[in-house]
Amino acid sequence: MSASKGAPRQLTGRGGAGRGQGRKAIDAAGKLHRKSVTLDEQSIATLRAFGDGDLSVGIRRAATAIRPAEE
Repeated sequence: MSASKGAPRQLTGRGGAGRGQGRKAIDAAGKLHRKSVTLDEQSIATLRAFGDGDLSVGIRRAATAIRPAEE
């Protein structure tokens, strides 16, 4: 019989997988989806600058800028 069998579990403060885990978007974007894109170096530099150093934010900002206004 194992010594740990039946013993109470020690709480370590480390959460497991669950809702709300992971890094949050710095621009408070809603639900995000992971996609893979292929970009040239100039586009990466431009979009990263547009996103204040964050490529994903730059892509989202660019998409917002070219999105037609909703009527």
